[in-house]
Amino acid sequence: MIDGAINRKSGILVIDLPESKSISWYCAYGDREKELLYPDHNDGWFTVSTAVHYENMFPDMPRRIIENLNRNDVAISVVPWNRTYQNVEGLRYLLQQIKGSGSINDYDTTRPMRMKNFNPKLEIFDIRV
Repeated sequence: MIDGAINRKSGILVIDLPESKSISWYCAYGDREKELLYPDHNDGWFTVSTAVHYENMFPDMPRRIIENLNRNDVAISVVPWNRTYQNVEGLRYLLQQIKGSGSINDYDTTRPMRMKNFNPKLEIFDIRV
C-alpha cells in the first residue's frame, strides 16, 4: 500500500487459505472475474457497504485490509484458495488486474501494518526426531 523509494505501491489480491474462517469472497473487478472464478454462482451477488459486513465475511482479515475494502477508490479482490488452485486463467486475470490497480488505488494507510502474524492463542511445538 505504501509508495516508497524501494517498494512501489502495488495492487493487492487476498487469497484466503483453506484454514481461513472466511465465509465469502469479494470481487473487485466485475463480471469477468465472476465468470472466471465463480461460474457456478449465478445469483445471490450483493453489495457490501459497511466494515462490519466485511468483518463478518472475513473474520481473519487484518483491519487495515478491511478498511481499504470499504473504500470506493480501492480495488482489492478476496478469493478462496480453492477458486484459484488449478484455475490458471482466473489467477492470471486477477494478477493482470492488480498489476494495473496499484497505481490508481488510493489506499488508507493510517492504520499501522501488522509486522508479524502472531496469534498468542496458538502454541508452538518443536518436535525433533
